[in-house]
Amino acid sequence: MTNFFPTQFSHCNELYAHVLIEELSRLGVQHICIAPGSRSTPLTLAAIAHPHIQTPTHFDERGLGFFALGICKSTQAPVAVIVTSGSAVANLYPAVVEAYQTQHPIILLTADRPEELVDCGANQAIEQPGIFSHFVRASLNLDAPDTHPSLSDMLAHLNIAVHQPIQGPIHVNCPYAEPLYPSQPKQSYAELLAPIKPWLNSHQSYHQSSEQSTLVDFDLPNLPGVIIAGALFPDEQDAALKLQQQLGWLLLADVQSNLRQHDHVLCFPELALAVPDLAEHLQHCQQFLMLGGRLTSKPLMQWLANKHWQHSCQISAHPGPFDAGLVIMRRVKCRVNQAVLHHSDPATSQPEFATTVNKAISHQLQTSQTAPLSELGVAYHLKKLVPQDSMLMLGNSLSIRLFEHAHQGPQQIVSSRGASGIDGLVATAAGLAYTQEKSRLTTLVLGDLSLLHDLNSLALLSKVSAPICVIVLNNDGGNIFDALPVPDVETLDDYYRLRHGYQFKDSAAQFGLNYFAPTCLEDLETSLQHALIKGGAHLIEIVTPAGEAMTQLKQSIANAQHITL
Repeated sequence: MTNFFPTQFSHCNELYAHVLIEELSRLGVQHICIAPGSRSTPLTLAAIAHPHIQTPTHFDERGLGFFALGICKSTQAPVAVIVTSGSAVANLYPAVVEAYQTQHPIILLTADRPEELVDCGANQAIEQPGIFSHFVRASLNLDAPDTHPSLSDMLAHLNIAVHQPIQGPIHVNCPYAEPLYPSQPKQSYAELLAPIKPWLNSHQSYHQSSEQSTLVDFDLPNLPGVIIAGALFPDEQDAALKLQQQLGWLLLADVQSNLRQHDHVLCFPELALAVPDLAEHLQHCQQFLMLGGRLTSKPLMQWLANKHWQHSCQISAHPGPFDAGLVIMRRVKCRVNQAVLHHSDPATSQPEFATTVNKAISHQLQTSQTAPLSELGVAYHLKKLVPQDSMLMLGNSLSIRLFEHAHQGPQQIVSSRGASGIDGLVATAAGLAYTQEKSRLTTLVLGDLSLLHDLNSLALLSKVSAPICVIVLNNDGGNIFDALPVPDVETLDDYYRLRHGYQFKDSAAQFGLNYFAPTCLEDLETSLQHALIKGGAHLIEIVTPAGEAMTQLKQSIANAQHITL
């Protein structure tokens, strides 16, 4: 028996909670994020007593779910969340949807009233089993401990749920009758523990997984082609580059692919498609190979949809259709690093061609930055202002589109493009930074509406020991909607942009954050250097004119049409 596992317990709730938390630790859980609540007390006390588990807390379950998702993205390990019963469970839903879409293993431990207190008017009691519908990979509704259910069965069912072929959220609903607190005399519960004595005396999970990475063979016709790399998991990135080398094709890299630090990949797909010489070259491609998750760029998706292809292939571990309407003739359902290509006639590789295109576009972007500090300018210049080994999280809506358009750097890019919502971005970034070394900077770039949507998650930044910067691009509303054919400006302002006139200096003060409001590139660099030197959490607000970003995006595409190679 592990020397920290209790030998006596005040009541059955305490016993079953300790067994559950111990098994999660053995299954690789090192972080359990906790929201306050009484019904979840057995789980909370078991988690904080475990020496191998960190237990960050937050007062808002919605933000807590995204915080856990950020930790999961950073560590690539399962993360658990403990919440009490009732609406606390429902508040996890947005993070559950995002984790499901991006295949991140969040384990939801939701405390519940016992069966006799559900659907009878009892306080803080709702129907919790099945609440997350198909957005979880598995759902367990445990029996209440006071009925003395089999601990062996609980461990077995937990292991089956965790060892799903496709990762994602798992819901474990835990009903507890009173007592909830360890106020009674302790006893051994030897009869209940006897069937799992071998497990208690080991250091292994109840079921040992024998899963091995299965390689999947695929082939492609002998036709000229192009590779499109979408969002990639860290272990897929080298495999994507190997496929490019094997095929000798051009590779267009989405900003989420984390491949843009390589000169031999095309780093600005939207702008590259507008360059006449490259467009002519791509016209000769007769097939495409799409790697990983969904793409950011709508123009790139439209180009793929409108061009006539002889063949198309997609390699993605996503279980369902993941092509957004494209005609995919061959789907390979695995991660990119599990795919083995049999292709005997590679094309002549032209890495210098991609390098030439990248340099020409980069020069055009740099020379077109005439404003002192613009949103597109931030997207272009940030690669030089933060350390190469830092982490850069991109918010949704306009922010990630700006970086898709103009960013080429070695920083690790993280996004929340599962459901592509603007909620939970601050909390997710806080989770990312929570597990970083104290010298590694995490930078979040998001819009003003996104920050307003998740404002109370700024409180989570105080839990982060590594430096973290939140850069808010404040253009006074949802300027992404400027690209839509809304009938008139008044309707656009009142129902889409939602101009608010807010700035965030006082918000920074409320949450104890360092605050900067740079108006030029030099000021922004000074702000970021302050974060690196002093550490702590920083809110950097960049106020820009409404509509400027969309104008710059359109102009840069027009400029690319005049690039000659």
